[in-house]
Amino acid sequence: MKKMLICLFLLIATLSGCGLGASQQMPIELYSGKPLHIAVIGELPEVELDQVKFNTISFQELENINTISSSYDAVWVMNSQFDTADQERYVKVYTALSIPIFFIGTKKSYLPFVFEDMTYDDAPDIPGDYVAGYLQIDQEQFQFWGFELNDNEVTERNVIDAYMRIFTVISELQ
Repeated sequence: MKKMLICLFLLIATLSGCGLGASQQMPIELYSGKPLHIAVIGELPEVELDQVKFNTISFQELENINTISSSYDAVWVMNSQFDTADQERYVKVYTALSIPIFFIGTKKSYLPFVFEDMTYDDAPDIPGDYVAGYLQIDQEQFQFWGFELNDNEVTERNVIDAYMRIFTVISELQ
């Protein structure tokens, strides 16, 4: 009986030291790949990495498809700009870019941005993704990405983690 109590005590002490029931956060793997140059419509992301440079552009500048495609590795549209980004006139721009475009903070995936008769407000919510990426490969093929946040929680840590994963996808397309 005494051995059993000692074993039980040791087991409890060991398990309590392991943090049972506590959320175990994996460390964020910082992007360390190729240098990237990203155009941003909206507020610049709060990320500082030597190999990632952000430049603010306007929707008017985005319409110069060849210049944007040759000057940047990707375009990010921040959620504060979705009321403009979903306008029908930009569908042709997004689908003509030869670099991927990412919609940061979307609850509707890429759908309202690449279908002409759909606005952001009219599009169905698509649970899970916080960022949607889109790249038109040719007239009939496209590629898209969805990036979820850990535990579906919008925290600085989770957003930074999603950004790191996006940087990796962009670098793999180069």
